[in-house]
Amino acid sequence: MDKYGLLNWKEFGMPDAPSIKTLFCPVKYPGQDIVAEYLEKGKTHLVSPSLSQDKISGDLIKPYKTVCIKSNDIFSWDGSLSYYVRKYNLRLPEEYENYIFQNT
Repeated sequence: MDKYGLLNWKEFGMPDAPSIKTLFCPVKYPGQDIVAEYLEKGKTHLVSPSLSQDKISGDLIKPYKTVCIKSNDIFSWDGSLSYYVRKYNLRLPEEYENYIFQNT
């Protein structure tokens, strides 16, 4: 499992990576709330004084969140990732979802 794989999307500053939009689902999926809650409970490792912005719409994420990196000490992710899971029905790559379901 790539330690930084949950940051490797075009919208998150990786110009040669695929778009996060390729993982959006048209409808809510089973386990979506479990995934979002797991991401929200990650340890915060890095915080910026700036506010998180929706990489798709350009709007500020509400409720307002500061930009941060979270981790479970195995892999790291943008602190706003749960927002995308909830708002856009983002499916994480299978290896990450499997890990979450096995560890919750």
